[in-house]
Amino acid sequence: MFWFILIFFILIIIPFPIFISCEYSNKLYLYIFFIKINISKLKLLQNKNKQNEKTSDKNKSIKKLYNLFIRLKKNKLKSKIIINFEMNYGFDDAAKVALLYGFFYSISPLLYGLFNTTFDVKKYNYNILAYTNKKILNIKFKSIIIINLVKIINMLIIIFSKSNYNEKS
Repeated sequence: MFWFILIFFILIIIPFPIFISCEYSNKLYLYIFFIKINISKLKLLQNKNKQNEKTSDKNKSIKKLYNLFIRLKKNKLKSKIIINFEMNYGFDDAAKVALLYGFFYSISPLLYGLFNTTFDVKKYNYNILAYTNKKILNIKFKSIIIINLVKIINMLIIIFSKSNYNEKS
């Protein structure tokens, strides 16, 4: 019994890393703890009722997402994350490559801000290589999330609790 309690407290206090990686090169693969999942083969079920959603339901869901975003931003116990994003792309037309290069680099601070609201970003690498004479698209996203049991419970409480920011059921 003593060892069980000791192991439980160690899991609460000591953080452990979670390795998540996503790679696209003609097929989309997801790696979680070095387990390879081919997402291209998975078929997502589409709900026909989503086409008939009312605009009020959409507005409520947008408000709920915004309130969740605010609550996560104000969270004091954020998990640490290390992000590495690499992208290789190319077209035959140099003008398209140049426009997309500017667009992709303008997205970088937005992604950093999005990750920084829910996590404490320790390292952020964002690399893009452009080719003008090749048709190519390779994307690699690797992240390490350092988390412990206390932070998981805190995030679940924040996500599933009612907010004070004018959210009504």
